[in-house]
Amino acid sequence: MKVVLLQDVAGQGKKGDIKTVSEGYARNFLFPRNLAKEATADAMREIEAKKASVAKKEEQAKKTALDLAAKLNDLTVTIKVKVGEGGRVFGAVTSKQVAEALAEAGYPIDKKKVVLPDAIRGLGTTSVVIKLHHDVTAQIQVHVEKI
Repeated sequence: MKVVLLQDVAGQGKKGDIKTVSEGYARNFLFPRNLAKEATADAMREIEAKKASVAKKEEQAKKTALDLAAKLNDLTVTIKVKVGEGGRVFGAVTSKQVAEALAEAGYPIDKKKVVLPDAIRGLGTTSVVIKLHHDVTAQIQVHVEKI
């Protein structure tokens, strides 16, 4: 019996997959738990429509990320920190502070999207990567100066 999986099923497949399973497994396990439904022509059209919708949303998200990346690539944000003797920064500049500086500049970015291999511990300008989409990144300049 052919079924369309409505959720991920261990050992069978992922949501939206079309699988051939035994009739007993489908009727006694998959159907009562709403894990799958029979692969009729209507179900197949519904799955294809959902896949097309998801692909369209993904393409729109990528386009939005590309537009934002074009704006961010030329951006330099300034972060002011306290410094001690010899120009040493108290603490460090973290991705949270970079995200806050971007928000002040009019680009609300989640701090999880700011890729800092290590916190910025010195004065000066540093290149920071912003991951906007799994295929799109932007590179901004973060200028750290003393108060």
